[in-house]
Amino acid sequence: MKKISAYVLLALVTLISCNTNNGGKEDSGQSGQFGQFGIFETVLGQDLLSQEIGELAKQNIILNTDPLSPVVAYSHVDSATSVVNKGTDSIGFFLTARPIDPEKNYYAVVAVKNQPAVTGSDIKKTKAVNNAVEIYFTQKGAVKWAEFTRNKTGRMIAFVINDRIYTLTTVMAEIRNGMAIINELENEETAAKISETLNAAR
Repeated sequence: MKKISAYVLLALVTLISCNTNNGGKEDSGQSGQFGQFGIFETVLGQDLLSQEIGELAKQNIILNTDPLSPVVAYSHVDSATSVVNKGTDSIGFFLTARPIDPEKNYYAVVAVKNQPAVTGSDIKKTKAVNNAVEIYFTQKGAVKWAEFTRNKTGRMIAFVINDRIYTLTTVMAEIRNGMAIINELENEETAAKISETLNAAR
């Protein structure tokens, strides 16, 4: 498992964001293959309660022993286990969209706070550029994004689309231009599909 842990920071998708704006309703769920969108604050393993760790332990997964990582476990790609929505009222767990190890055998299981800071209702438009998606927030959404990144500087956040994490990144500074970018998607076709569906779901 040390081998898997060593690859986590290298293999997880990187986000480049640019900032600004606030507001918007919470999404109860948008339709489409990539429709449901949310940006979540992650939770470190050391901050999980015993009840939450117990929920994880019930699953057919490998627990991560690093308490300073939001990657709290690993799920084999052949496993039928779904860890999504297996948390508590305050904590949830999502799988990464792609395997995180070079052999492509394991998805990472990431702990997040259950309430997203930014949702699909905060998106004004998106645009696919090569294998990335540029996200432009509404005025209210940009305020929320700026406040969130200001308060979470130094913390890791997760970009979730239909219950899978497509980007896991550390906030480096407040982002004020009302924009974020999901980088390093699988290919241009995936980026185009994500952008098209998120635009249609607005």
